[in-house]
Amino acid sequence: MSSYLWERYPAKIRAAIDIGGHVGWWTRLLKMGHPGASVAVIEPDVESFALLRRNTTHDPSIMLYNAACGYLEGPMSIVRDPGNSGATHLVRSDEAAARAAGGEWLVQDNVSLMSLETAMDALTEGLIDVVKCDCEGSEYDIFGNVPLAYLRRIRCIVGEHHGRVERFRAEIGARFEAAGFTLSYVAHPNPEVRELGMFFAEYRAPRSAQLRALWRRLWPTR
Repeated sequence: MSSYLWERYPAKIRAAIDIGGHVGWWTRLLKMGHPGASVAVIEPDVESFALLRRNTTHDPSIMLYNAACGYLEGPMSIVRDPGNSGATHLVRSDEAAARAAGGEWLVQDNVSLMSLETAMDALTEGLIDVVKCDCEGSEYDIFGNVPLAYLRRIRCIVGEHHGRVERFRAEIGARFEAAGFTLSYVAHPNPEVRELGMFFAEYRAPRSAQLRALWRRLWPTR
């Protein structure tokens, strides 16, 4: 539904994370505009990951992880709409079994989970310029649990929100704003669709001299 709001990204991107990388189209478009960027791509579905690897295999600056981004505990699975390889949902294994019994979902069990901070630290010790998130509802788990110190290392976050914007604003938006982000929303182009839209979060420059000094060290061009 979206263009991922490319026009709002920082002018220069050195480090990015693609949560829900699918087959790699967002990462490849990003690299076209910012060939020097390093990108970590997280994609749990085995079939999509195989295509992702094929589409990015010749670029050593792209790090690939066959995992789901999240913080849930216990055995996890993904369920996928047979007609849409991008509609992959992370669920607990007992829920996956129940969905599989209905015959309407494909199931992949024993999915590995990777925290956002693990991907960030593997990519850089400094700032992440942009995080793109398209993970079919897992944005609530990810941004509700990533440590605030790591959240503040991200310049901007763009993604889909699943559920009405009022829910996202109440459950996640308040945490973003408390961490120092400004938030904006873009409604679905079909006004009858209220359960899906885009969000864009941008970190405001820290006000204290100590934090400004830290940002200058991590991000010399700011």
